[in-house]
Amino acid sequence: MEGLETHAPVFISIYVRKIETSLDERSEVIEFLSDHIVKEHLIK
Repeated sequence: MEGLETHAPVFISIYVRKIETSLDERSEVIEFLSDHIVKEHLIK
């Protein structure tokens, strides 16, 4: 069981990084979509 305890922080940090990257990707997608919508309205 000692092995699992030493590996736990690594798993947690990887999990946290995955959450952070997914949030960043979402915000980037939202920014891209909002920019695209604004450009379409300006063209019209």
